[in-house]
Amino acid sequence: MTASRRMTQAAFLLLSCAFIWKAEIFFPGEIFFRGDVFLFAGSGLSPFSFVLGVSMVLGLVLLAVTLLFGRVFCGWACPMGTLSDILDTAIGKKTQRRRGRAVKYHLTILALLLSFGGLSLGWLFDPMNWASRLLANPWDMPGSGTVILMILLLFLVLHGVMGPRAFCRVLCPLGAILAAVARFSFVKRRLFASCTDCGLCIARCPSGAIGPNPGDFNEMECIQCKSCEEICPADALRFERFSKPSIGAFDGSKRRYLLSGGAGVAALTLLPRERILNAHEPVLRPPKTVAEPDLKTLCLRCGACVRVCPTHTLVESLKPDSWLMTPVLDPRRGGCRYDCKACGDVCPSGAIRRLTLSEKQKAKIGAAVLDPSRCLAHGEKKACLACFAACPLEAISLRESGLSLPWGDRYLVPTVDASLCTGCGLCEAACPVPGPAAVRIRIIDEAQ
Repeated sequence: MTASRRMTQAAFLLLSCAFIWKAEIFFPGEIFFRGDVFLFAGSGLSPFSFVLGVSMVLGLVLLAVTLLFGRVFCGWACPMGTLSDILDTAIGKKTQRRRGRAVKYHLTILALLLSFGGLSLGWLFDPMNWASRLLANPWDMPGSGTVILMILLLFLVLHGVMGPRAFCRVLCPLGAILAAVARFSFVKRRLFASCTDCGLCIARCPSGAIGPNPGDFNEMECIQCKSCEEICPADALRFERFSKPSIGAFDGSKRRYLLSGGAGVAALTLLPRERILNAHEPVLRPPKTVAEPDLKTLCLRCGACVRVCPTHTLVESLKPDSWLMTPVLDPRRGGCRYDCKACGDVCPSGAIRRLTLSEKQKAKIGAAVLDPSRCLAHGEKKACLACFAACPLEAISLRESGLSLPWGDRYLVPTVDASLCTGCGLCEAACPVPGPAAVRIRIIDEAQ
């Protein structure tokens, strides 16, 4: 059983890595984000909702599998769970820690309640987002190295202090939702009278589902790895399928969960929600990104769009007032290529809409504005055609100035036709002026 589980985990981890490293090619890997019922619940409150259809089907399939077989996703498929197992093997720390298991339920309740008010914070501790950071190539995510390092350090410290599968047991909101469903699952662990109370199953259990004695078992924490069944020398443990479901118990009292719910409601009532949601710094976004009020909820902060951008002009916002970790277009870095629509193709939530190439080429990002005082041609009377040569839409043209070159030709200077410009930023990236470019892409409202 251990060998087959390891092979299954490796296969799903490779699928996840393929999507994270080459999302534009290995798009099936996005099933991890589309099937994440926690992210679905948190983003489904947006008017655009999650990308329906496939996402909803995958989420329902995951819940159905959990209802039938328990938390097999956590033990056999989740990339974050696999990374946790790899780290635990490397650390070699086997001491069980059962405290803190209730934290994930309280966090999930708070996050889901806040999402009703448009305050989407669940992505901060979602397992798919953590996995996408831990597996990402830092060179594919310019500007995000600090975030990746912080998550890695937190991951290491958490497991070093709390023991095996610490993230899964303490923080994982998806695990909390699946645990609530697994409470009614049809696959149950049975302990027979032949048990010798040797304690091997307690030491082997990675999720801490088995208590101080083999009969003390929390089925909600069980990830169906079946390590206990495999190691039992008396064959006293067995997972029986389609037995009559029993109802387990949550960690902690119901009163505590009511308090978490009350805290969420109080936060929605007391926080200056409208001021928080409307206090947004206008920034450039990828083509056809949803409206800002919906982006804050719909964007999963998975970083897929940033990783596939061939010019690295997409970066993750590190400012709370421009929706932390959402994609921002920085034209000076490279500009949006005219023949590329990868960001919309790989977005698993629909925050960046999927367009045909012709639709994307017509999509307005912003508008170019020329500052003659910084332009080499205008201000310094030097022959410079960089922005004109870079523009794929002929939105920048050349007109004759009042000066003549020594050999008699008229001196040409660039001018911008805002009606033709889509704001791709290739001109800004090409501008050879040190520091801020002479031609810059502005938000359309600012440019008009």
